[in-house]
Amino acid sequence: MSCNSCQLTKPIPTCTELLVLGAITSDTDVYIYVKNHNSGYVHRQEAVSTLYGTLSLDMSLPDPSFYNQDSNYEVWVTTQESTDRIDITIDAITYDCFSLSFYTFYNETDYTVSIPEVTLEIL
Repeated sequence: MSCNSCQLTKPIPTCTELLVLGAITSDTDVYIYVKNHNSGYVHRQEAVSTLYGTLSLDMSLPDPSFYNQDSNYEVWVTTQESTDRIDITIDAITYDCFSLSFYTFYNETDYTVSIPEVTLEIL
């Protein structure tokens, strides 16, 4: 899949603490890149896939306010030794990048709440 058209995903709550992106090779040191299309800013985060290959994005970095409903984002992953994008598997299909959007989630008393973990879902 060419990253000229990143895979669209279901919107993600802005209050998510950890976003499970999908699966890659187990125990791999990677960089996760998140580009805010409105500002052009690209955040690079170090991560390591789990023993089972699960890869997650810590959404407290660079700052929780970085992720907002007024912007669109692109996410891709490289190994720490290369700038080549690596494939991420979701439901047995591989992708080299994702197009993300966010929404503000309120509880029944209209307060934003923290959601510990959300798994990325494809549209």
